[in-house]
Amino acid sequence: MGPLYKKPVFETPAESAVLKEAKLLFTKINETSNIYNGDPSPQVDEAWAALFHHANIRVSRGEIARLGRSSIELSDGSGDFFGTLDVYHQLHCLKYIREYVHQEYYTIKTTNVPKKEHANHCIEMLRQVIMCKGDTALMTYEWLPDFPGPWPNFGIQHECVNWERIDDWSKERSINIFDPKFLQHPKFGYSYAHLAGAPVSNNNGR
Repeated sequence: MGPLYKKPVFETPAESAVLKEAKLLFTKINETSNIYNGDPSPQVDEAWAALFHHANIRVSRGEIARLGRSSIELSDGSGDFFGTLDVYHQLHCLKYIREYVHQEYYTIKTTNVPKKEHANHCIEMLRQVIMCKGDTALMTYEWLPDFPGPWPNFGIQHECVNWERIDDWSKERSINIFDPKFLQHPKFGYSYAHLAGAPVSNNNGR
């Protein structure tokens, strides 16, 4: 565990993957060197899609029991259950809002939730998460020669988890939800029959 590690107030199967570290986060208003930022493009889309490659995972019966939760049992006979670390859901919501902003470029997938309601859900969920995490890193300000108001210095040290460790942990448990052996609805059968044959690189459904 890293020097900033603190035992969480609730159990998570991914606790062993949590390594907290100080990290300088910085972005300019018109940042162009960040592959996730900027106008839509095939390269930007590929980078965002890669964030979700390991989003869908198997969780053991014992892990589910210790959480006091229930989930869908996988249909592969393993006795494991279907799960996703919530950070991937949060990223999904951010991705959805991004695509909602750029509707002139993206065709947003139709679901049982209207687009605007989905976007509102994501905004509210992210508000709750941001206030839940309560980042207390201090932002400072500076004067600019051509602007009269205080300008924020966005280069701030934050307490962050090591993302690669989290994603590697999920990778070891990841499943391809487009493989019919994993998700079979008791009434409707294969959950993603309309996407049968989807490549493994898109195994996240997001």
